[in-house]
Amino acid sequence: MEDLVMRTVTASTFSVSKADQFSALESTVTTSSELSGELLDQYMDTGLDLAINAGASGMTRLQESWLRRLYTTLRDTGLDPRRHETSRALCFDALYQVFFALHHMYRSRPGGECSLRKLSREMQFISHHLV
Repeated sequence: MEDLVMRTVTASTFSVSKADQFSALESTVTTSSELSGELLDQYMDTGLDLAINAGASGMTRLQESWLRRLYTTLRDTGLDPRRHETSRALCFDALYQVFFALHHMYRSRPGGECSLRKLSREMQFISHHLV
């Protein structure tokens, strides 16, 4: 029994530290004037890990929340005209990965058609903006 409690505490601590790491990376992504591919990869990996862990635990709303948070940060950073063009391009490239994860989630969810339509429309607008 004590072993089970210890594993639960350790797992909770891991999740909190992973979430804190994600928040710190997100803050860096949103405030730095020029992003590196390495920083963005670490941000993406951490956010996707959190989403995958939430989904594996059956917490689909939390999973969606992590993915939407990634999506919103990347979208807003990519559309910010004050950002360096290279940073904006990196964000848009990463945005597609999150878009496809959300797309898959909404397609498999009963009643997810409305969310999928809205997300697809937004990505069409962003793609048009880039061209």
